[in-house]
Amino acid sequence: MENKHILSDQGVDELLQLSDDVVQERLRKYMFFLLISDGLTYIRNHSENKVPYTINVFERYNSDEPTTSWAMAEILKFHDGGAYPLLNLFIENFLVPIGFSLEWIDNPTITAEKDKIDICVKDKKYAIIFENKVKGAGYQPNQIARYIHKLNNMPGKQYGKDNIFIVLMPFYRDDDYVQNMSRSVWRLPIDHHKAKHEQRCVAEHDSCWCDYNQSDWEKQWDVAFCKSCIKTFKQDYEPHTIVLQHELSEWLINDCLKFVPAKETILKSFILQFADFLNLQYGTRENQKLKCEMEKYLREKLFDKKKSNIDNWNVINDKLSEIRKLEEEVGFLLESISRDVIDDWYHELLPAWKCYGLKHEERKSFGICVQGVWIGCWDGRDTDEYKQYWGFYSEKEFTSKQHKMIKDILDKTNISDSRQERNRWYWNYTCNGAERCNDFYNAAIELGYLGLFSK
Repeated sequence: MENKHILSDQGVDELLQLSDDVVQERLRKYMFFLLISDGLTYIRNHSENKVPYTINVFERYNSDEPTTSWAMAEILKFHDGGAYPLLNLFIENFLVPIGFSLEWIDNPTITAEKDKIDICVKDKKYAIIFENKVKGAGYQPNQIARYIHKLNNMPGKQYGKDNIFIVLMPFYRDDDYVQNMSRSVWRLPIDHHKAKHEQRCVAEHDSCWCDYNQSDWEKQWDVAFCKSCIKTFKQDYEPHTIVLQHELSEWLINDCLKFVPAKETILKSFILQFADFLNLQYGTRENQKLKCEMEKYLREKLFDKKKSNIDNWNVINDKLSEIRKLEEEVGFLLESISRDVIDDWYHELLPAWKCYGLKHEERKSFGICVQGVWIGCWDGRDTDEYKQYWGFYSEKEFTSKQHKMIKDILDKTNISDSRQERNRWYWNYTCNGAERCNDFYNAAIELGYLGLFSK
């Protein structure tokens, strides 16, 4: 007979105890992480360094590049006592160190989005070009070169490499920002005045022949044509070029506000809003002191001073993996609770809407079919956020009549934040599904789309 390994009763008990011990140890670790999370939440909410209440008009309307150019120009335009104090301050802080003479300032003209230049300051003895990329737009071939050429050839003006200054305002920067710009941005071909698709040296993806790698140049270049291209602008104008990212928002907050008279409260507010929006674009809005305070707390909880840095790194990295496991477990819990929430909402609505055909798929969804469109709530198991959501759904694409009905109901219930997908869904996340659907159903009745259900 074949020998079989059979655990004794004591062995089974020990194995079960080991399983219990493993579970208890995992729960202990999870509770430790949750306590740390509670500590961080307390710091975030009660620290004197906590982030202030955030309300920003630029952020609310997702301001585009022309709007941010207008905002910067309006700040520089501030005129007081026969002078432009904020423009003067900007020049003194950023341009004097690269060769600007304050004696040149006379009667500047400041424009935004004129002659295709984001912001331009023109005076008798100097000109300043601002190129705004705070929203992350890329450079076009010949872009800076066209602006320089335009100023070089302005009637009655003498703008050249000695008195043109260039301010680049990028979304992201590094120490070699100017060097890493495409060659074509600073170069001017003879046919630059033509539309891009008509320019001889513009290749695919709005690149120029000279933007390709060396190995491709001989295939792409027309040597005779390229000899006519002005290639000296970068060499001539780089010394008068400055790149400003977080330095700009810091200047607005730390220096600019000091020069605004106390009575100019609207301008002060405008500057703060704009600086905050720039910090949002740069990813620097979070209060650095608060970050330091939270890092100190984590060090106290996770860092063992008796161990080496590499040992601490390994321990904390292992804990990070455990946190990811905890996040996964919490996700499963949220998914389960979300299903229970769907059932709660269904039972709350059932007495009033059963006679209108309210249907329920347990722990998944509920809804009423109105004109071929299901209006109800779903548990969110098909999303990455484990959030329940209300929706208007059809197995087939919505017809024009169904689109009209959905928009009528959304308008009637003052819903303006719906999402639309694949012409079969209007939806959004909610924590008030019963209330939301009750409003939808009442609106459908009032608009004549829904009547009593008959079997």
